[in-house]
Amino acid sequence: MVLEERGDQIVTPLPYEDGEHGGQCVVFIQRHYESYYDHPAFRGRAGDIEPNSAIPEVGGAVITYEGSIGHVAMITEIKENNLILIESNFHGEEKILYGRIIPIDSPKIKGYYSFN
Repeated sequence: MVLEERGDQIVTPLPYEDGEHGGQCVVFIQRHYESYYDHPAFRGRAGDIEPNSAIPEVGGAVITYEGSIGHVAMITEIKENNLILIESNFHGEEKILYGRIIPIDSPKIKGYYSFN
């Protein structure tokens, strides 16, 4: 993945449009990383995925307790003590959503998943 520096921020440029069809949250991230075979632990229901990192990183995923079966989202920026996300299916419509912000210390966070 190519990361881009913008001032004091590192961001992940992504080729998706806000509101575009992205599918289920786990599948959206699997497709982005082409990770189905390389990361077999990152499969199934979001709530069943076990974190492999305690530290958030740009380009990694955050696993949350949100929704009835959990949720995963990709971290595009870390700004101050907040994660800026891109995700799919957060509202149950299988659409891509850019820019949701969640505090790093939110009790909604189960953990993080690194694809490195």
